[in-house]
Amino acid sequence: DVYKRQNLYRNIVMHYLLKVKDSPENSSQFMNTFVSYSPNNSHMREITKLHNDIKSLQPNNNLPSIRLLNINGKAIRLNEIALDKQAVFYFWSGSYQKHLSRTLTQISLLEKQFPSYTFIGINRNTEYNAWLKIVQEKGLSPENQFRSENFDELKTTLVIDHLNKSIVTNKGLITNGFADLYSLRLK
Repeated sequence: DVYKRQNLYRNIVMHYLLKVKDSPENSSQFMNTFVSYSPNNSHMREITKLHNDIKSLQPNNNLPSIRLLNINGKAIRLNEIALDKQAVFYFWSGSYQKHLSRTLTQISLLEKQFPSYTFIGINRNTEYNAWLKIVQEKGLSPENQFRSENFDELKTTLVIDHLNKSIVTNKGLITNGFADLYSLRLK
């Protein structure tokens, strides 16, 4: 059955792209092979977008231009933040309080261990006023906290496939687009 075969191909490709973390060259070759086996796959747009988003997060690329809000409600683009410094972007949600507490504890440890880095939180999907309240109650640095207006765009463009995802940059250029907050290797 064609539908089952397309789903099988989709699952194989998605697993490869999200979990194998192969070189860009090998990933492109894999995609070309996939297209040759399943040229009319109904999931092609989703798979191609994921592949392109992964390519855009490779080292020495600029961060994507995703619209965020700063603490004052002013729009700013992700790629305009931290252009003059080393930074680690991490993601959190007010809906997951235990995860937020663990994340903030980890950030506090990392800030002491790597004082030359700025740690920048991006809230994924908490309502604006609730987000402001959490930033204040948790004592977070307002200048380093931002909020996504479109979680789906944030999640897909930045390939947020797990809760501890982080992105490391140096002067606006990606050094690691697929870092884990609990196993960061910073210089």
